[in-house]
Amino acid sequence: MVGFSASTTCALLLLLIFFFYLPTVAISLSFNYSTFSSADQNAIKIEGDASFSVGWVDISANRYGSIDYSNGRASYNAQPMLLWDRATGEVASFTTCFSFVISSNISSKGQGMAFFLAGYPSSLPARCPDYNLALTSQSADAVAAGDSRFVAVEFDTFNNTVVSDPHDTFDHIGIDISSLRSVRTLTMPSFELTGNLTADINYDNVSSILSVTVWLGDDNEGKPRNRSYNLRSKVDLKSALPEQVSVGFSASTSNAIELHQLHSWSFISSLEPPPPPAAAISSLSRLGPGVIAGAAAGASVSLVLIFAATVALVVRRHHQQKMVEMDEYHTDSEGEGDPMMEIEMVKGPRRFSYHELVEATRNFAAEEKLGQGGFGAVYRGYLRASWASRGH
Repeated sequence: MVGFSASTTCALLLLLIFFFYLPTVAISLSFNYSTFSSADQNAIKIEGDASFSVGWVDISANRYGSIDYSNGRASYNAQPMLLWDRATGEVASFTTCFSFVISSNISSKGQGMAFFLAGYPSSLPARCPDYNLALTSQSADAVAAGDSRFVAVEFDTFNNTVVSDPHDTFDHIGIDISSLRSVRTLTMPSFELTGNLTADINYDNVSSILSVTVWLGDDNEGKPRNRSYNLRSKVDLKSALPEQVSVGFSASTSNAIELHQLHSWSFISSLEPPPPPAAAISSLSRLGPGVIAGAAAGASVSLVLIFAATVALVVRRHHQQKMVEMDEYHTDSEGEGDPMMEIEMVKGPRRFSYHELVEATRNFAAEEKLGQGGFGAVYRGYLRASWASRGH
């Protein structure tokens, strides 16, 4: 039975780790909906009063007679988002951008809508209080626990004092962690969160900052608005949520009439891959630093040699093909005509035999040497007339 030295074993382990673990890409979830239709219901889960319309998703009811006291959700259901890795403790970063419309009655406003992360799959809580934006069935003073936990960015259109909303205006943006008592809020003028809106939400796993920017488009009367609002807060998503989560939207109306429509949605997350198996690393550590260093160098040289050999093979084959093409060209070019004209019209170099070169340079005589180049010595030579007049 063939045995392997310690350095050979180490080199093999390093090569295995390189080939099977180094190229591993980050684990991610990404999708992009520029518009919506009922054909998207396999990937977009709707709950409660949510429904598909032509070009958008109604998060709450859009039918007169059922718009008041409406709750609904729409979430991406094709696969969960891996928010954090239990083995490594790494947390994902993500970015989402969406366009939406909130349309309310000037004399009576609904509750608003929210973007949320919650346990997978999404589940609309039963008997949600109207001020909870279909996020939780907990009372105002309670904090959701277990599978009911959530993190949300709320676009709130009504100031509910029971959950400590800002009292001096209807509209505000809030960041919520398992409770409708926001950890951070940004007040806005009343009826600012109406009409065409675009939001961009980002989470950075290094700083643990959750940030949201809202751009205001045309209002409900078609008047353009060129302004935006920003809110950010530090959020520990690993402690706030389970490993796998749903991402989506929720909305509620209370006893008022208000439409909440999602028109487009893009999302992308990224989570770094796990390190190589501990068993492989343990095996390397037992071999000692000297062996590891030597094997690493050997493995690196092996990889370089493999790469170089591959490149050389490709170049050699290309070169051989070119030579064959040259030979065919010169063979086809032999025939009647002025010998000097034939030489001048050749489009590439011609191969000469070693015997022809020896004869032309007088056995590479020193007095025929013209100089030294990067690829070797350069000699002057004279070809025999028999070659120049070949074919006559």
